[in-house]
Amino acid sequence: MGNEVFAFCLTLGAGLATTIGASLAMVINHENNRLFAACLSLAAGVMTYVSFVEIFFKSRDEYEAHGWSEADANTAASLTFFFGIGASILLETVTNMLFKRGKIKSAREPIEAASSPGPVGVNPQQDTNVDEVTLQNVEGTPADEAKEAAQEPQQVKKNEQGDMLQMAAFSGVAIAAHNFPEGVATFVAAMEDPAFGATMAIAIAIHNIPEGLAVAIPILKATNSRSRAFFWAFLSGVAEPVGGVLAWLVLRNFIGPLVFAMLFGVIGGVMVHISIRKLVPTAFRYDPEDTVSSYSFFAGMAVMAASLVIFGY
Repeated sequence: MGNEVFAFCLTLGAGLATTIGASLAMVINHENNRLFAACLSLAAGVMTYVSFVEIFFKSRDEYEAHGWSEADANTAASLTFFFGIGASILLETVTNMLFKRGKIKSAREPIEAASSPGPVGVNPQQDTNVDEVTLQNVEGTPADEAKEAAQEPQQVKKNEQGDMLQMAAFSGVAIAAHNFPEGVATFVAAMEDPAFGATMAIAIAIHNIPEGLAVAIPILKATNSRSRAFFWAFLSGVAEPVGGVLAWLVLRNFIGPLVFAMLFGVIGGVMVHISIRKLVPTAFRYDPEDTVSSYSFFAGMAVMAASLVIFGY
């Protein structure tokens, strides 16, 4: 019973780390694209490193503990790892279809900072009736674009709020969907090996922080409602402990090395897919010149490596 409580607390803490990201969204500069890109890349580095260095080999070891040879265990761990990637791709495809993500700006299209200055010679505080001839004289800027730049307010335009909310909804559902199996893996890992479960919980908590940002910031930009932003980030994180508890209730009579091996292999693949397919491309969207993204990715790997070394003692 003590192990179950400990496992639940770890899973709950990892999941609710999304609320840390939501809290940060309340205080950071929403228009600081580099900061957001750094958070996403840091999370990707954490997830990628722990998946390849720790989770994959844990899966292989559990296959061996089940009685398989080293070669068979390595093969099975590799297959379940790529099965996890395939399952994550399928989940992405389904959610894209449900939310018609094609209407949303491409994840690979660079985002210009909203706080970037307007064209030279145009004062955004001037009257909105900007003279067309004056606008045409702005070097390298068509009249209609200059006019839009001169009139654009600080807040998000009303005609963009729908896209912002749609993006937030997609992010929230996608995050909740992949937090569910992460909760399963964390809970099961903590039941089988508390130290390893704690390591997984830390890795998942670190990457859940920018995920909370990813849900909260679009809602904040679209609605200016802190309570809504925090609530939806919280809801996406709750899927993690819910997944852990449900999995334990269903699987506790079947738990063994084989189940552990399959779960670890699958979740490793899911985490790598999320890192490479979601977090990294989104980071480059917000940081197209790669001023911080790559270095943040390596920093995330270093953070996870340090935590594994510490837990080794």
